[in-house]
Amino acid sequence: MLLSPPPQATPWKAAALLRVMVCGLFVLIAPRAHASGTFVNPLNTSADPWMQYYNGSYYLATTQGSSIKIWKAASISGLLTATPTTVWTGCCNVWASEFHLLDGPNGPRWYLYYTKDDGTDVNHRMYVLESSGTDPLGPYTDKGRLATDPNNQYYAIDGSILRKSDGSLYFLWAGHPGHLLYIAPMSNPWTISGARVNLPASGFGCTEVREGPVVLQRNGRIFLTYSACDTGKPDYRLGMLTANESSNVMNPASWTQTANPVFQRNDANGAFGPGHHGFFKSPDGTEDWIIYHAKTTTEFTYNGRTTRAQRITWNADGTPNFGSPVSLGATLTKPSGDNGPSPITLNDNATGTGLQQFEYTGSWSYGPSCGVGCYQGDDHYSNTANASVQVRFNGTRIVLYGAKDPSHGIGAVSIDGGAETLVDFYQSPRQGHQVMYVSPVLSAGPHTLKLRVTGTKNGASSGYYLTIDRVDISASATDATRYEAEHAQLTNARVASIASASNGQKAGYIDYADSAVRFTVNVPKAGTHAVTVRYANGWGASSHDVSVNGGAPFSVNYANDGVDVWNSLTLQVPLNAGNNTLTFTKGSNFTELDYLELPRYEAENATIFHAAIASQASASNGQKAGYIDYADSFVEFRVNVPSSGTYTLRTLYSNGWGASSHNISVNGGAPFSQSYANNGVDVWTAATTTVNLNAGTNTIRFTKGAQFTELDYIEIYR
Repeated sequence: MLLSPPPQATPWKAAALLRVMVCGLFVLIAPRAHASGTFVNPLNTSADPWMQYYNGSYYLATTQGSSIKIWKAASISGLLTATPTTVWTGCCNVWASEFHLLDGPNGPRWYLYYTKDDGTDVNHRMYVLESSGTDPLGPYTDKGRLATDPNNQYYAIDGSILRKSDGSLYFLWAGHPGHLLYIAPMSNPWTISGARVNLPASGFGCTEVREGPVVLQRNGRIFLTYSACDTGKPDYRLGMLTANESSNVMNPASWTQTANPVFQRNDANGAFGPGHHGFFKSPDGTEDWIIYHAKTTTEFTYNGRTTRAQRITWNADGTPNFGSPVSLGATLTKPSGDNGPSPITLNDNATGTGLQQFEYTGSWSYGPSCGVGCYQGDDHYSNTANASVQVRFNGTRIVLYGAKDPSHGIGAVSIDGGAETLVDFYQSPRQGHQVMYVSPVLSAGPHTLKLRVTGTKNGASSGYYLTIDRVDISASATDATRYEAEHAQLTNARVASIASASNGQKAGYIDYADSAVRFTVNVPKAGTHAVTVRYANGWGASSHDVSVNGGAPFSVNYANDGVDVWNSLTLQVPLNAGNNTLTFTKGSNFTELDYLELPRYEAENATIFHAAIASQASASNGQKAGYIDYADSFVEFRVNVPSSGTYTLRTLYSNGWGASSHNISVNGGAPFSQSYANNGVDVWTAATTTVNLNAGTNTIRFTKGAQFTELDYIEIYR
């Protein structure tokens, strides 16, 4: 069934659509992916976040209870599945760590501030660690307790740093009496050097607490933002005090209070209790961002607070504009300069038996009206024992989202038919957009996730229901297939270690009449395939004789670029479906081999939005991408190349709808048009053009041009 109306079709396209739909080839699915330049919250499943972007990576800490952990990722979209580093462990009730790069006696160091107690809440005090170098992951040494009051008698939490432009340091925290905001001067990053002063701050009708002080500084002004209200309430919110950089910040009269909260609940977006926040810069330094926790329920609870991030802007009067908290599941543009890959997000109503579709077995109900409590406003649910759902995907990791509820039971999750992991879906009160399961890191390639209703439950639950809302699939940067030379079958040749080779090894000494390096490569469909050879040659005019599947050899000539200077060339080779052998034997001189790569990127493995995957026997992997028919439709490939430069982009397409084209953009740049011949529906034809790529991962996005061309795959080679 059509999930959205098709565009107005010409008579020949209408006939073709009818034929395709009657034959049952196309399974149209809901929009299921966000672009590589976007991300979706949450970033972490815990509260009290602090994040910094430093030296090419994001570093994130959240409250963990008995330890301090930091997550590191090159892209903001990689934080949720990143493996944390534990930088400190100990007792007890460890909260709200922050790390700041400050000048110490041995140069810049990270100073990590945290609060802990001895098992009794009122005994929370502030402590600090110092890094041994400039790595935010440490190691760290203990610098002891901060003397927030002379007699160590008062509760102290949520420590942060104000560093003025003259280099002077001040410590900010929340403390007793009154659970209010305090400030004190510092003589170094671990020593308070003067008496504390209370900074009066409004609760805007909430009387409980003022906590989590954090500063923004811009154009000679200091904006001290803080959280007010109890963090278990939906009305937890941010207020702000403002002072001039030149003022005496220890004087409460230097600070001006905003009349209203600057960041608070957004009922329409299902975002409640936003607070305990921090700020960070985008990778290119041009944008300011807020990181904070919030929850998805109006009820009083500390459960379900998750870490979110969004951009802030600046008003004409120079004050920050925090906007309003967005809903979980909203697609946001990444911080400027963040060019990392994004996971594929698949909604629960993308049903079918193919790749990146939900296949429901047993009794499941579809809930189309859960609004902002679910991703794209819908979910599926079941309480029938052994009812199951599975998702087939290509990728290296998968995250499962659902709702936790007082009537929910226990599910069993497995990967590729392996051992089941039990997951408890119970929680009171109900909250949606919950991370229910994160897979281990998987080998690149096809996998299957399965969720089964066990018919068992937590003793506190009133029922056995499970819900499924969406999955996020972390794809490998490329689905090109690489065959390392050191893993090939070698005859009278040698494997040698070399750091510059792709896997730290190369195959050389292919120097004799009987020397051979025999690769076995596998392709799903017979035809001509691009095969890239990575080689090094510093011995003048050099060549290998190459034989495919034992056939007559042909000569491959190599450029003389230098010993262990790696270069690549691409061959167009006829291959059979299944396994094939490519045998390299001595030609002239002494070229060494790093790997072979089949640089083919299947359209069905790309990031797809407002388009569809279809089964098609004549396509290279039995599937194609079509319905790239709307203004916002796209198919985006992630490709990886060893060096920057100009590459050939070869697109295999089918077009039976007249003059047709796609607009193509590389790495988010200006699009150019690629036209296609009108050779017929499912008659596969190649189009070639050139593109400029950066070393490493690149994105190539196809969007609608004229008419309705479908895609099988692309190849990238020199």
